[in-house]
Amino acid sequence: MGSEVEDEKETTPARPFFDIDLGDAPSTSQEPTPLSSNSPPPSSIHIGSLGAAVEAPHSPQLTGTVATMDGAFTFQQPDEATKKGFRWGQFFVGLFMPWAVIFLFSLVVETMQPDWEDMPDFSRAEDVFLTPGEDGWYTHTINKTAEESFRLDFTIDIDSETSANINVYYDPRDVDWEDNGKVRQTNYTNYQYDETTVIGEYTPGNQTVWFQLDNASADEHFAFLYISDYLAMEAWENENGVGAADAIGSTLFCGLGPIAYITGLIAAFSRGNRALGYGLLCAIPLAVIMGPALIILLVIMFGF
Repeated sequence: MGSEVEDEKETTPARPFFDIDLGDAPSTSQEPTPLSSNSPPPSSIHIGSLGAAVEAPHSPQLTGTVATMDGAFTFQQPDEATKKGFRWGQFFVGLFMPWAVIFLFSLVVETMQPDWEDMPDFSRAEDVFLTPGEDGWYTHTINKTAEESFRLDFTIDIDSETSANINVYYDPRDVDWEDNGKVRQTNYTNYQYDETTVIGEYTPGNQTVWFQLDNASADEHFAFLYISDYLAMEAWENENGVGAADAIGSTLFCGLGPIAYITGLIAAFSRGNRALGYGLLCAIPLAVIMGPALIILLVIMFGF
């Protein structure tokens, strides 16, 4: 019997994988789940309109016609660069502008200067009569304060060809100058410098000048004595703003002026204003004319 069953299985033809009957499905999926009466109906899905004409988008289609051109292609020609002439206006601006700036700087510095007419007289001059002693030494006492400076000098004739200048200068501020207070004799032969010799000295302790002439006769001589108080003069100038005016003038003329000139020169050529740059360059040799003219103008305005 077992063999008959095996023979039956062998004679039964095999079904393809897609030949599936309802009885072959599992028991859980053979019958659909009944819908409840309270369940909502399934919502409708809009697929499209049936029977309505739908406009298809227009797309270009290839045709067999050959395009014709009425004329040749036209190209836009570039605009011709107009040749510009030399700008003389910019040239003259660059030529005279630096001098106008210098004039303005001069006005600024001058307005800061004090009224020199109100300045006290810090110096005095007098003629002194020098008489040698029996031993040929000259001595003279200088009547001055300890802060004052002085200069004493006179000229003598040694012979028909030789002359000598005797001078002494003393300044209490020049403590490092080795010739400060030394009496020197400078000889000239036929108006040509010959030699200088130290023949005396000034003693600050007793304020006396003493010296003896070299190879010259001891005679009476008139000498010129000039005394000044430079310390008091500097103090007055500082109180009246002379130092500040000088500092501002140095900053304008030696600092800002050259920097502004070089900057303007570079900017003129880099921006294409060649005429302005050439004018700035030509302003330098113009100093031969503008320099004296500027000085004369300031003299007329302020009466130096």
